[in-house]
Amino acid sequence: MGKKQVKKNPDDLKTCPFCGEKAEMVYISKYNFYTVQCSSPKCRINPSTDPNQSRAVVIRAWNKRAH
Repeated sequence: MGKKQVKKNPDDLKTCPFCGEKAEMVYISKYNFYTVQCSSPKCRINPSTDPNQSRAVVIRAWNKRAH
């Protein structure tokens, strides 16, 4: 699919809101998109952001938490 991991849990990414594990930013080279997802294979929810061409947009989406 042209998927490559860019950076595991960059300092500006919060942990997974469901399992508390580290997040990872993934670059999908085929489409020139980034996404952020939970890095734990044990996470039952396995959340990820919608792909976007902007790293800042996916970081902001991942870090947004409802209160």
